[in-house]
Amino acid sequence: MAALFPQQNTALKGYVKNIPDFSIQTKLGNFLSMYFACHILAGKLVKYKKGKEAKPLRVDMIKSAIKTFGLQIADSVIDEIFSLDAKRVRGNYSCRILRNNYVHNLSKNDKDEIESRFVDLKNYMEQWIDLFK
Repeated sequence: MAALFPQQNTALKGYVKNIPDFSIQTKLGNFLSMYFACHILAGKLVKYKKGKEAKPLRVDMIKSAIKTFGLQIADSVIDEIFSLDAKRVRGNYSCRILRNNYVHNLSKNDKDEIESRFVDLKNYMEQWIDLFK
């Protein structure tokens, strides 16, 4: 197991401090600002492990980076945030699927799901962000 270099750890903490605050936009804005932060942090973590950007960012890459750096978070939390699994159904979409559907299509159904599941979705994303505080 490798450790993050001090400058990598400092950079990740800097991203957490700079999370955009769209919370004035209510639940939807808060969800989007938190998801953007989660995605950026995951991308940077995978980059630190691989030595290069990972496009597209996959769940298995994120889980591998978590293991490599000895960070502790349940796989289920990573899945709830980042999964693109096509088997997920309405009412059980991951944060990533909801973000993609809303941002690319302005989907009312996805906006409604974000708002109705906001407490749980926020909890998953807070657990992820808290890894880097």
